[in-house]
Amino acid sequence: MAKIYFNKIINKQLNATTQEVWKIEDVPMLWRRQVEELLNENS
Repeated sequence: MAKIYFNKIINKQLNATTQEVWKIEDVPMLWRRQVEELLNENS
């Protein structure tokens, strides 16, 4: 799941709930730390 959210952020996909591009704050807390780690590794 973390990889899915990571890809949404990287690919600048539109969040259907907010109608804005996905950002780390949109990721559920359960996955947020893992997504942050992926983003840091790939920046």
